Amino acid sequence: MAVNRSNAEALFPRLGGGPVSAPAQSPAVRLRQSARRAGARLFFRLVQSGTR
Repeated sequence: MAVNRSNAEALFPRLGGGPVSAPAQSPAVRLRQSARRAGARLFFRLVQSGTR
């Protein structure tokens, strides 16, 4: 999976040169992406808690 510049800067803001204007997205797309990120965070938190 490729990582584009805007994704990399969102993940590592200290390493970015400055704010990047993101293309306008519909509320449905933003909500879907937010739900995916929240689900991924929950999944990884559950997986990591089993390794301790």
